[in-house]
Amino acid sequence: MSAGARERQEQFRRPTGEYGTQPGVNAPGAISLVQTPVRYSFIEERQRQEDEYEARFDGMPKRFFSTDLETKRSLDNLAKAASTPQDETLDFETISELAGSLGITGLTEVSDKTRGFLGKNPGEHAWVGRVGDAQVIISSHRSGSAFARYTFRRNPGDPAVEGRGFYMLDARSLAGAARIQHVTGSDLYSHFTQIGTREERVALLEELSATKKSLMQAQNEGRNFQLNKKYVSDRKSEIATAFSDKKHPDTIHQRLMSQTQLNDSFDQVEIDNDVSEADWKEFEEAWADTKDKLPPIPEDRKPKLRIRYLGKHRAAGLFSPHHNTVAIDVHTSGSFVHEMGHYYDHMVYSSPSLSKGFSSLAQRYSATLDVPADRTGKYGRDYYTTPTEIHSRLFEVYAHERLGVRNRMLDPSRFSRFDYAPIMNNPGLKEDAFAFFDKMFA
Repeated sequence: MSAGARERQEQFRRPTGEYGTQPGVNAPGAISLVQTPVRYSFIEERQRQEDEYEARFDGMPKRFFSTDLETKRSLDNLAKAASTPQDETLDFETISELAGSLGITGLTEVSDKTRGFLGKNPGEHAWVGRVGDAQVIISSHRSGSAFARYTFRRNPGDPAVEGRGFYMLDARSLAGAARIQHVTGSDLYSHFTQIGTREERVALLEELSATKKSLMQAQNEGRNFQLNKKYVSDRKSEIATAFSDKKHPDTIHQRLMSQTQLNDSFDQVEIDNDVSEADWKEFEEAWADTKDKLPPIPEDRKPKLRIRYLGKHRAAGLFSPHHNTVAIDVHTSGSFVHEMGHYYDHMVYSSPSLSKGFSSLAQRYSATLDVPADRTGKYGRDYYTTPTEIHSRLFEVYAHERLGVRNRMLDPSRFSRFDYAPIMNNPGLKEDAFAFFDKMFA
């Protein structure tokens, strides 16, 4: 491989720049999903997850994660789901390298342009190569591909093309197929020669079905990682007052904070001046009843606890992985167990909400979730289908029904809301979720 080809291939695999493109370079323009300022690797385990995600989906365009793969009925349409229009600008060396990765060898440029083989666009190109006994033609643009397909079927004769026995694809399909191969390990175009007998066609369709299923699973895993990453990013950028120390606690609350038994379980306890001593005493009693029912808190990962007024955040509670802090509203602590669910997910058990075992639970939950039309923007469907949010809702129900948490730290009236309906109306999902948590906390 030449130095220039290696550099271009590296650009194809590792787009750079603010959104993953490198201005002024003939690269495919794929969008990086990793926003530079915020990483998911705030603790060591997340670094590994981040690296695995980047290595697996590096170069995959953002549009892939919102594409309905179920409707893709052909090889080319499936390949294009992992491509971008910029892939049409790839030069010969990059095309050759990508073709080689898919088993297409001996690539040479088609020379006969006099009959309009490439259509009317003088900037289009085409190349011919082989996979086994089958001939493959690659065109730079899909309109050129369609025109070439039409022309050769009616008037073959280009010296580089041997009659009518060839397969045609364009640069976008080639680039998309290379990305799909990287993600799934399957080559969409590895069966150019398997189009003869009925048995071969049936075998090909079965293998393509398996590849499509694998690709849909990869798409789901990638989307889940992005949604969890957004959760982490959003919590990092929450208004600082939710997670920073109060500057002027009064004498009474300084005493309450220094003497509370919760200091044994939390790295730091902060109580807002608006919290009454009576409310705080109730909270302490509720924690005494709850702490031995919840999974243990590791000594080296104790979270901070802040009892605050969170009205400006439109939330009764918040958890920030970057701050390892649970913040609970002064007027209610009913979301405490929900936020602890986030804590266990992000800080203790290495993101079980992103595990393969949880993936089916999240998919079943999302399939029956009916989000009201007025829930849009930050608190739209993406928020409610974020894996860590699903994990915490399931954990709340588990803590209430299985672990026996029945005090002010968990509000079962929340279970009548639309976002708990997929759990409460589906005993099978609930049972499987409880089994998941039993195994996780065993």
